[in-house]
Amino acid sequence: MTARERDIDLYDVVLKFSMDGGQTWSLATKENFPEKGVQIVLPYPEGTDGKNFDFVISHMFTTGALSGQTEQVKYVKTAKGLQITLHALSPLAVGWKKIKTSEDTSAGSSVDSGSGTAGTAEVSPKTADESLPVFWGTLAIVSVAGIMVFFGKRKEREDMEGTGRKIR
Repeated sequence: MTARERDIDLYDVVLKFSMDGGQTWSLATKENFPEKGVQIVLPYPEGTDGKNFDFVISHMFTTGALSGQTEQVKYVKTAKGLQITLHALSPLAVGWKKIKTSEDTSAGSSVDSGSGTAGTAEVSPKTADESLPVFWGTLAIVSVAGIMVFFGKRKEREDMEGTGRKIR
C-alpha cells in the first residue's frame, strides 16, 4: 500500500429522508435537497485527530455539467470530527498529513501548522525552494564576470596585435 492510499479515506455520501416518522426512507434528489445544504460531521479517520493532523476534503461531482470535476470542501475541526456543509452529495475524499512540530524539524526552519480551523487546508506543490538560490545566484554572477574577463582579454590581445607590442 502506498502512502497516498494509506492517508486517504473515500466516502460515498447519500442523504435519505423520511416523511412518515422513519417507517420508509427515500433518497434526496436535486429537487428536494435542502436549499442551505446539509451540515455533517465526518469522524476523524482512524489514527488521526484534530490536533496533530491537517486535512484536505475533496468533493467529486457525479452528475450535470460539472460531472467528473472536483471541489475542495471547507471544514472546521471539532471534537467529534470534520464539520462540513454539502450542497450536493456524492463521493468525498479526505486526505491527511501529520502536522510537523518543532521537534520534527531542523533548527532554523519555520513550521506552518495549517490548522484548518478557518475551514480550508491548502497544499502547495513541491518547488525548488530548497535548491540553494544564493549559491546558484553567486555562481551565475561569477560565471558572467569570468566570461567578461575572457572576452575583455581577448579584445585587448586583438588590439595589441595591431600595434606590434609584445603580447603576454
